Amino acid sequence: MGAKILVVDDSRHMRDFFTDSVLRPAGYTVLTAPEGQAGLRLAREHHPDLIVADLQMPGLTGLQLKRELTRQGDTTPVILVTAEGSEQVASEATLAGISYYLPKPVDVEVMLAAIEQALTVERLRRERAEAVAALEKRVNQLETLQHIGRALTSLGDLERALLIVVEGALRLTEADAAALFLLEERGGQLQQRAARAPGEARAAAGRAPAADPLALHVARTGQALAHRPAPNAPPGLPPYPALAVPLRVNEHLLGVVVVDTRAGHKALPDSDLGPLTTLADTAAVAIANTRLFLELQVQSVTDGLTGLFNRRHTFVLAEREFQRARRFGRSLSALMFDIDHFKLVNDIYGHAAGDQVLAEVANRIRIGTRSIDIPGRYGGEEFVLLLPETELPGAVLLAERLRRRIAGQPITTVGGRLEVTVSLGVATSSAEVPDVNALVNQADANLYLAKKAGRNRVVPEPPRERA
Repeated sequence: MGAKILVVDDSRHMRDFFTDSVLRPAGYTVLTAPEGQAGLRLAREHHPDLIVADLQMPGLTGLQLKRELTRQGDTTPVILVTAEGSEQVASEATLAGISYYLPKPVDVEVMLAAIEQALTVERLRRERAEAVAALEKRVNQLETLQHIGRALTSLGDLERALLIVVEGALRLTEADAAALFLLEERGGQLQQRAARAPGEARAAAGRAPAADPLALHVARTGQALAHRPAPNAPPGLPPYPALAVPLRVNEHLLGVVVVDTRAGHKALPDSDLGPLTTLADTAAVAIANTRLFLELQVQSVTDGLTGLFNRRHTFVLAEREFQRARRFGRSLSALMFDIDHFKLVNDIYGHAAGDQVLAEVANRIRIGTRSIDIPGRYGGEEFVLLLPETELPGAVLLAERLRRRIAGQPITTVGGRLEVTVSLGVATSSAEVPDVNALVNQADANLYLAKKAGRNRVVPEPPRERA
């Protein structure tokens, strides 16, 4: 189908002439209007490729029609035809941006040549504008990628990094919504971790099972996807355009980034897929590095076998709580645990069974404590538990509950189901306790008394000096 041309002329004869004798025979699609206001309305509704307008018409003249289109930002080329040619009119036409000024009677060959040239000039102008816009967009995308890359490499905060990626995905594309999904390190389930919906001021973090079919598809295939909805599309796919790219490091899939245009259903150009993939590659490295950094942080403060705080970090936290308790006149209690006859477990059933016993005892301690409590592995088969805001009676009750929890159910090991008990010593801070080491040592002394008294018991009394 040829270009669409709007003819605006108050003469029915001229409209029919242009339509039937000039334009349609040349392969053009033709619209007509009998006066300037009607022509302006048709131009807004149908967006013709070119307008042929008479100079003198009711409502709007041909020059006024062109000026009004220009005011509205419409660059449609206009060819002006008139029987009243003059240098002044020609000058006004040139200043108004008229493509060609043709006197009546119109020569058909001249008119067709003018139309073809005007259409060619407009096509080249649009191609140039599109190329400039594409270049500007690409420059902006590169600058955005550079900015995001710098931001991600300087972070050790995983949640903030995910928010930066979501915001960056929206800046790089023409999408109005974005979401980031990560494969959980344990279990491998895909979860949404950050998202921004249309109309929201900023991205938000949070955990939710992945329900996006495109994210699930990319996680399964590992391949980027440009989704364009179609009438015969399989059920379950979104009815709006979307792009989905994998987050991958050395062929190891970490997650998926999805952007879409759910608000306006506008198309997402293929050119957006490249920058989005580059962002995903940068983000994947940053996410992997942040996870490694956090893992090293955890490893530096926890015991690898039991998952409890290691001895050094336990005492860092304990010192902090001791100083807070002293400053505000609060109580702080300490429990020391020792697994009874643990050496026999290692000697009879082996160290693998012993490790399983240590891990399960630690797990039962962890389950039986509050979020503010500080459980740690003291060394060997010994554990320590600091109880902020807890006086001696409450600490003794908790110690008894933990003792019963550990003794109440055998522990399954490679050597079979073993009945395990612990001895516990309890101490509480007071004015006579100078520091946290003294508090723990007092609990340790009470632990010694519990073992001496027969094991599998709690001893809260402070050790008495011999006469």
